[in-house]
Amino acid sequence: MLHFSQLLTLATLSLMPQGTADDVVAPARPTETVIRQGVVMGAPWQVTVQGIDRPAALASTEIVLKALTGSEQRLSNWKQNSELSKWNRTTPGQPLPCGRTLAQEIARAEHWSRITSGAFSPLAEPLVQAWDLRGEGRVPSAIELNAALLATRADGLTWQDEQPIRAANVQVASGGFGKGAAMDCALRQLAPLTPITLNVGGQVLVQGRTESIQIAHPVHRQLSIANWELSSGSLATSGNSERGITVDGTRFSHIIDARTGQPARDFGSVTVWCENALDADCLSTALFALGPDEGLKLAATLPGVRALFVELHEGQPRLRATRNCQEFLSSQQPIQWFLEPLANHPTPNKTGMAQQ
Repeated sequence: MLHFSQLLTLATLSLMPQGTADDVVAPARPTETVIRQGVVMGAPWQVTVQGIDRPAALASTEIVLKALTGSEQRLSNWKQNSELSKWNRTTPGQPLPCGRTLAQEIARAEHWSRITSGAFSPLAEPLVQAWDLRGEGRVPSAIELNAALLATRADGLTWQDEQPIRAANVQVASGGFGKGAAMDCALRQLAPLTPITLNVGGQVLVQGRTESIQIAHPVHRQLSIANWELSSGSLATSGNSERGITVDGTRFSHIIDARTGQPARDFGSVTVWCENALDADCLSTALFALGPDEGLKLAATLPGVRALFVELHEGQPRLRATRNCQEFLSSQQPIQWFLEPLANHPTPNKTGMAQQ
């Protein structure tokens, strides 16, 4: 894997300064843009930050870099010395205090596990290992799969004084929420309203800017089939075009339905918008596992959530989206708008922290 130092690049673009009228002194506006990129958690990242001058913009990119590398050290399942890996090795029932940030991230991911009836689970590490999703892939035996499912039971995680405790042989996998958690962490470290676009592994977070995000065809990634105008919040897409495992000639999804322990049906892709990146990360995984019909019904009941499903029928894409996407989403393809009455589900809060 490449290191940050090998991939960091800087570029600056001068923008036209904003003038003032009638001798009224206006607040300083961003006049300089800095772009920086690298790799975190095995995924490429790129940040575009605007500042009142080049030093200010560069300082903001340093804050983002520090937050991303810190998140990797906190959340990595690859690094044996990460905070999460150490927690995963604790003796069941014995608390190993983890930092407040990690505890809140686990709690928020657990929140979405409850909302999605377990289609997404932060406790899916035994399933990841059973299918060898970080390696070449394998098909577990029925005995292995049942053992992994038992280890993902929600009651295997308890809480004591706001600390997560392993009540059984559960292990947290950050793959379904780690990118989003790292992006949210970076945004929290910046000065309020700093204009920024942050892309980590294809998930995008925007503040103080407007970006036209092209939604790619689920198979032919070079083709754009929709455009999403993003001026705040985060967009996350789940699909199998660039990931997945092949075992004995059979292609399997890399997204596991935590309810069954089986790879999710590969129907195409789903793109989710939430105000917080961690929420979007969790829900894109969950809605893909649920599939278009069940996923749309759930998404339409969740305030502050927007979802687009791209389904392939005989190779042709069909677009279905929650009706609250209409203001932001456009396509040359017909879009079927889905609307359901709001149900009694918790509303994601602005901080993305758990609502116990």
